[in-house]
Amino acid sequence: MIATVKGHCVAGGNEWVLACDLVVAGKSAVFGQPEPIIGSTAFFAVQLSPIAVGERRAREMLLTGKLISADEAHRIGLVNKVVPDEEVDEEARKLAIEIINRVNPQAFRAVKSGLRFWTDLPLLLLKFGRDLTAWAWLSDMFRERCKVFLEKRPMKPEKFMGVTPRGLKSSKECLNDD
Repeated sequence: MIATVKGHCVAGGNEWVLACDLVVAGKSAVFGQPEPIIGSTAFFAVQLSPIAVGERRAREMLLTGKLISADEAHRIGLVNKVVPDEEVDEEARKLAIEIINRVNPQAFRAVKSGLRFWTDLPLLLLKFGRDLTAWAWLSDMFRERCKVFLEKRPMKPEKFMGVTPRGLKSSKECLNDD
């Protein structure tokens, strides 16, 4: 699959990009996973971003929720090419035709199968990621931050309490349970 991107490509859109084989972005493209800002997760991105851009860059994108430009996305390996917006579709078409005209179909299938095997390994934990996301969505904090986001009000910093969310027992308390 070849993704073509113009404008904002965030959250689920960015996750679709991570699932594609090749990505052609227009200069206007902006990528990222802003879910943590609102109080959600991006578990498909959590699993595929380290493969696409490396663990450190994936951590930075996912933990900060910052958006990056098309040029930065190209620099870190998230996209293959950056072209003027009006050339995105034609560049993707050229890429597809190059593959069709140059690559043996049997070899193509074998390479795709091999790549799929390695990129599908992290997806074995997709159910775990889905469950953690659902858990985050059940919180009052998530609902409140969604409301603030939709009303386009600025997000207020919250007291950071590490990895133990509000309302849950600490790991020490859990160990003392019968």
